[in-house]
Amino acid sequence: MTARDRVRRVQRILLLGAATSALAWGALAGLAVLAIAATADLISPLGLAARSLLPRTAALAALVAAAAVVRRAHRARQLDRVALWIEERAPALRYALVTRLDLPAADSANRPLAEALDRQVDAVPFEPVAWRAARHALAIPAAAAVVAVLLLLALPRGVVARVAAPHAGDAVARAAAKDNALAAIVVTVEPPAYTGLAPQVLDDPAHAAGVTGSRVRIEGRVAGGPVRATADTVTIPVTTGGDRWRAALAMPAAPAVVRLRQRSRERLLLLEPHPDSSPVVTLVKPARDTVLRAASGVLPLHATFRDDFGLAEGWWEFVVSSGEGENFKFRTIVLGRAGFGNARSAERGLRLRLDSLALEPGDLVHLRAVARDGNTVTGPGESGSDTRSIRIARPSEYDSVSVEALPPPDALKGLISQRMLILLAEALEKRRPRISHETLVDESGRIARDQNALRKQVSDIIFARLDDASGGEESEGEAEKRKDMSPDELLAAASAATDKSGTGALDFAGGESPVVAINRPMLEAYNAMWEAGRALGIGEPKRALPHMYAALAAIQRARLAERIYLRGKPKDVVVDLAKVRLVGKREGIGPAARLPRTSEDAVMARRAARFDAAIERLGTARAAAVDSLLLLRAELLAAAPAVATPLGDAIDALREGRDATAPLVAARRALAGAPVAHTGLSRWGGAR
Repeated sequence: MTARDRVRRVQRILLLGAATSALAWGALAGLAVLAIAATADLISPLGLAARSLLPRTAALAALVAAAAVVRRAHRARQLDRVALWIEERAPALRYALVTRLDLPAADSANRPLAEALDRQVDAVPFEPVAWRAARHALAIPAAAAVVAVLLLLALPRGVVARVAAPHAGDAVARAAAKDNALAAIVVTVEPPAYTGLAPQVLDDPAHAAGVTGSRVRIEGRVAGGPVRATADTVTIPVTTGGDRWRAALAMPAAPAVVRLRQRSRERLLLLEPHPDSSPVVTLVKPARDTVLRAASGVLPLHATFRDDFGLAEGWWEFVVSSGEGENFKFRTIVLGRAGFGNARSAERGLRLRLDSLALEPGDLVHLRAVARDGNTVTGPGESGSDTRSIRIARPSEYDSVSVEALPPPDALKGLISQRMLILLAEALEKRRPRISHETLVDESGRIARDQNALRKQVSDIIFARLDDASGGEESEGEAEKRKDMSPDELLAAASAATDKSGTGALDFAGGESPVVAINRPMLEAYNAMWEAGRALGIGEPKRALPHMYAALAAIQRARLAERIYLRGKPKDVVVDLAKVRLVGKREGIGPAARLPRTSEDAVMARRAARFDAAIERLGTARAAAVDSLLLLRAELLAAAPAVATPLGDAIDALREGRDATAPLVAARRALAGAPVAHTGLSRWGGAR
């Protein structure tokens, strides 16, 4: 055997030792996880969720340990590294083995050296070194694995089985208290057969959920005396067989608390029913009501059906009403009845021939799609889609043309407001650094034209008031001439409009002219719009904005000036109580006792107080506090489901010894309701 062959033999020994060592270390890691978990379960029982993760955790630990050993042995796959390993443990070779492997096999010039190296290598037996190394690598994990196996064998028989092969129902076998039959229970919820759901086994739960009508079985270990069970004052029969006690009942229609009692001990189990909802039917075609000229042709129908557990059958329903006045006849027609095979969703279509319904002019057809589920316990549930109406028109309906009148158009609908002009001018001023001068002048000119049009409307309002006050009328030529007046010319024209008697100026002794006093806000707006239009016309929106603001303020003052106030104060209605007291009659009225209704806020406040009291008892009486939270959740399931959900998570966390801070905070916030945020002071300036 050549030196290379001997090295390959050592390589195979090392690889075999590495593989065996990897298996041993992996088995040790897995057994160690199971032994530690079994010991912890014996000291403090673990939950089903934690025990269900243990087999996978043990397998993962075994794979990681084996992979680590294999990774360390990767050098054994290279022949030159194996030769160096042999040289390190066999100094007598004096590097003859490494040198011999480096010599070319077909080089005749090195033949004498190769023969000398072969004689030196053959003189050193290094294979036993490899065997000793392989045995040494296997000894430590094998010994540790034997210790782990002995530890598992020393534990009670049921503990190892619960950890190695966990399943729901282990809680009863895990119960270690000899005189406490309520230490651990297992609840089995068997849904009705029509749902197609598998039975659910819950290991030592505080609450159990299921479809209404499900069969609920509760069982535990017989110890320390009989067990009594009640649900809302109804006694539940408890039977005993072997080392187990069992109680069975149907899932109620409303949330209920089952009380299990043994001597002075009590345990609560909350039953949370989920009612079977009725099918949901959506009518896709026809999409809307229809009026037909003749009862002929084909009408396509299409509908979708959904149910939470399964659909039994569906059909199309038609109600035909015929006649007019006081003589009406109704008939119901059912078409397309078919089964769905307990499918949860389906679609059905139908091509309805209107001739087959024997419709006459004036007949009205109401159609809908109907479905029924397979509920054999509390049902079946039946529901229909929205109803569509199909009417056959009478011939007399086409004798005349009916035109629906439209309201008159608003003449001022397209007018632009002063506030909008201000917004346009402000936006243009912000864009001024980014646009060219030509664009600025062009857009500013458009705003100026709108401003001038609005100024002309203001002048019309001023002279309309003057015409109303004086009773006069103006010609179309005067109106056109007035549109281009300056503010001074407009004021002069307004003063002249009220001086038609030829007696001269009005009396100014009591102050300013009545013309100016009545129209002052609108005249100020006209004046400001004139200046704003001049600035906008030359491309200066910044200079125009102050005048535009002044015009808007004047218009607002004019609006306030037109309010109407009552003259004087309305009289108070005075009732002579001494005269009208006890003059009413009670005969024939039959008043009933009236009790004040409790406000919703007060109810939630009481529930929040119960929650706070339970939280305060967590430190001193943890089991009682959890039972209080469970009873509160039973009340909230129907009244406030948003609060019951985080409260249930908190109860599970407290019973399993986990951190329940987050679900408790969520439940308390839901009990308190949505916060009310105040962004500032009230309208009258006082504190809220």
